[in-house]
Amino acid sequence: MISEESELLMSAISLVEIAILAEKGRIRISKELLQRGLESLRVSRLPFRDRDALRYFSLPENDQHRDPFDRMLIAQALEEQVPVITSDRRFSRYKGLEVIW
Repeated sequence: MISEESELLMSAISLVEIAILAEKGRIRISKELLQRGLESLRVSRLPFRDRDALRYFSLPENDQHRDPFDRMLIAQALEEQVPVITSDRRFSRYKGLEVIW
């Protein structure tokens, strides 16, 4: 459950994915608008570190979930021990990952 006191984090991986979607025209958002939104929501950025990347090696092979961005987010969340907010039910297949939604 998210409370007023909860710290909201956004992975650098999500920022890259948003930039790619904007570049492809799948969403319309500027870098400046995204930055203002993150600031107004008081969202802290979570860098993707080498230990997060190394955790990717320990993820189970999953033929039904091959999206590398999602798998990077899963590896990062497991390594950093933080929950993930998503409606994607495939995330709940990963043991030890707390999924909110």
